[in-house]
Amino acid sequence: MLFRSLVAWNPVFIAYAKQPMSDMVATLWVVVALWLSTRASTASGLLAGLSAGMAIMTRPALLLVGGVVPLAAYRSGGRSRAVFTAVGVAIVVAIQMVVQRALFGSPFSTGYGSGAGLFALDHLGTNARIYLSHGWQVVGVLWLPALVYGLTSARPEPRWAPATIFGAVALPYLFYLPFDHWETLRFLLPGLVPLTVVAASGVALLAKMQRASWVSTLMVAVVMAITIAPSERLLRTSSAWDIAAIEARYPLAGDWINLNTPPSSVVLANQHSGSLRYYGKRQTLRWDFIAPEQLVTTVRELQAHGAPVYVALEGDEVPMFTQRFAGVIDQLRSEEHTSELQS
Repeated sequence: MLFRSLVAWNPVFIAYAKQPMSDMVATLWVVVALWLSTRASTASGLLAGLSAGMAIMTRPALLLVGGVVPLAAYRSGGRSRAVFTAVGVAIVVAIQMVVQRALFGSPFSTGYGSGAGLFALDHLGTNARIYLSHGWQVVGVLWLPALVYGLTSARPEPRWAPATIFGAVALPYLFYLPFDHWETLRFLLPGLVPLTVVAASGVALLAKMQRASWVSTLMVAVVMAITIAPSERLLRTSSAWDIAAIEARYPLAGDWINLNTPPSSVVLANQHSGSLRYYGKRQTLRWDFIAPEQLVTTVRELQAHGAPVYVALEGDEVPMFTQRFAGVIDQLRSEEHTSELQS
C-alpha cells in the first residue's frame, strides 16, 4: 500500500500517466520483468526475459536492463532460469535488430536517431546536475532517507534487484541529450519505480519498530503528507493539470493540415512529426535529420514525385529551422518556378 501511494503521487508518474509516453510503457515492462525474475518456474524466467526485451524495444537506451534481469533470475532460481531469461531477452532484441535494419538500414540504428547524436561524454556533468537538482522535487525530501535506510536495513533480495535496475536505467541517460526540466526524470521512471520499493520498505521497517500501533500509523501518514503536498504543488504550478488543453494543439494542427493541404503532401516537421502523420494523415519527414546541403535536393525530389512540401514549425523551432537552413532556403525561393515549400 505504501509503495503504491509513493508511486501514485510521484509527480512525473502522474504527469505521464495523463500523457502516456514510451517511458511509461518501458516502466511497465521493467516492473513485469523484475517481478517475473523472482518467480520459481522456468516459464517465468523466459517471460521475464521477454518482458525485459520488450522494455529494450520500447526504449533502446535500456539495453543494460537486459543484463540485470537474467542476473536477478539467477539469484532467485539458479543457472537454468538465468539461461531461459537471457534467451527471452535475446529473442526480442534479435527481432528488434531485424526491424531496425528493415526500417533504418542498420540493426544498430533506431527511430530515436543515431547513438552518436544522442549520447556524448560531454553531457555527463550537465545531466548529473539536472537529475540531482530536480530529483528532490520528484521524489520528496523523505524519499532519500527512507531509501538509504531501506538499502542498509532490508533483506538483500528485496533491495538488490531494484537498486541494480535503477543503476542500469540511469547510467546511459547520464550521457543522453540534456533537457533541463523536472519532467526529464521520466527517463528514469523504469528504474525509479522499482527503487521506490526499497524506499517504501525503509519507511515500513521504521514504522514496525514503534511499539504503539498508532505511532506507526502516524509515521506513515506524516510521510505520505510530506510526499503528497509538494507533489501536488509542483503539479499545480506546472502544466500537468492543464495538459489536455495544452496538448490539443497536436490534433488541431493535424486537422488544419488535413483540410488545407493535398493528400499527396509531405510535411517537414520535428515536434509535430508524429502527430501530423496520425491526425493530419500526411507523410512527414524530420527536418532536423536533413543535412542543410540536402534540403534543396530533398524538396526537389519530393516535388518531382508529385508531393507538395510544407514545413510545420512551433515556437523555438522557427529560429532553429531558419538558422539551420539559412544558406539554402533562398535557393528554393529563387527558382524559376516558385517552390511549393511553405511554412
